[in-house]
Amino acid sequence: MNKKTIISLELIVAISAMSLLAGCTRTDMPNPASKYCIEKGGIHSIITAEDGSQQGICTLPHGTECDEWAYYRNECPDCSGGCPMYSPPGPDWCKYGTIVDGGKNDCGCQLPPKCENVGCPEDAKLCSDGITTVVRQPPYCEFAACPDELEKNYCTPESRKAEACATIYTPVCGWFSQNIQCFRYPCAINAGNPCEACQNENVEFWTEGDCPNTPPK
Repeated sequence: MNKKTIISLELIVAISAMSLLAGCTRTDMPNPASKYCIEKGGIHSIITAEDGSQQGICTLPHGTECDEWAYYRNECPDCSGGCPMYSPPGPDWCKYGTIVDGGKNDCGCQLPPKCENVGCPEDAKLCSDGITTVVRQPPYCEFAACPDELEKNYCTPESRKAEACATIYTPVCGWFSQNIQCFRYPCAINAGNPCEACQNENVEFWTEGDCPNTPPK
């Protein structure tokens, strides 16, 4: 047997060994996401779509269903507290609009109804300062409060040190310090929430709602 024949046999043996190893891949290795679901008291199931693709679902003890890998990465909503209870709206709520279904949140809880397509009367009210005007606001179409009727919430050193503000939208009007010279009234800015208002070093205090309108000149 010559040298070339020996090399060829060694090559065949090596390829055969690799094939055997490839065919011996373990299929009983646990899926970490499935294992995590079961360890946390959930029920694991496989859902097969019409195209043949499969998805692992973890049903948590409180009934929430979530993708197994999303639950493994702590990306599922916490629905352990149950659905919140909402008080029914007043009789005049959405008097000038259309009531629509509020839909459901990520936990499957029913959200309160929404008031859309609100068309409030376009009249305005002049405030006691003789300058500021306020308009009607949905959903009740009542006049917004004048600045002197609003509670002043002064920015604190702690509120100014916040590195990041939450994305919750609760509009406020941030009123500038008296040391700031403004060319028009109101001497303030609209902000998405109190944190954003106090991030502006010129803002001294904030009041709830958008800044008031001024009469045209």
